Amino acid sequence: MSARLVDLIAALRALPEEARRDLARAALTQLSELACSAPRVVFRPVGRLSDPAPSSIYEPAAGLAAPRVAPPPPPLDPPLDPLLEARMLAILDSPAQPGEPIDLAFRRKELELTQLFGRLDVLAARALHRRLVSPSARDALANRFSRFVAERRARLLAFLGDARRREALRKAA
Repeated sequence: MSARLVDLIAALRALPEEARRDLARAALTQLSELACSAPRVVFRPVGRLSDPAPSSIYEPAAGLAAPRVAPPPPPLDPPLDPLLEARMLAILDSPAQPGEPIDLAFRRKELELTQLFGRLDVLAARALHRRLVSPSARDALANRFSRFVAERRARLLAFLGDARRREALRKAA
């Protein structure tokens, strides 16, 4: 192994466990996007030499067909900025301030998340909405978000779903 690779592995091992998981998730997402974006070539079976020749130069020989290029699969959701995701996790995990009633603490969290959601572009907001609506067992952000009461979750999800209208209003102004 090269010295740079050894140094990189040592630096990764020095990171906290959660940061390593987040970094690995982001890397896997980008690798899967690269793998899915390449067009796939599908070949048909090749004919035999005994097959008759084509009647025109514009048609393939019997049994032979030009390769078809399959359409690429639908694009995956854009990955969420790791720093933004870390900020959202910090907001969700933040305890109530000393002397702050619990209701105000959760209102503060909702307001801070709304401000962060307002910074997202339409595609990122849609992707985050999909992610929060149907959380996977390994998704820390979606699992922590699901701990909010239903009304608070519904307001935040409605705000995320309204990103396209906010973008149009922003462009019109």
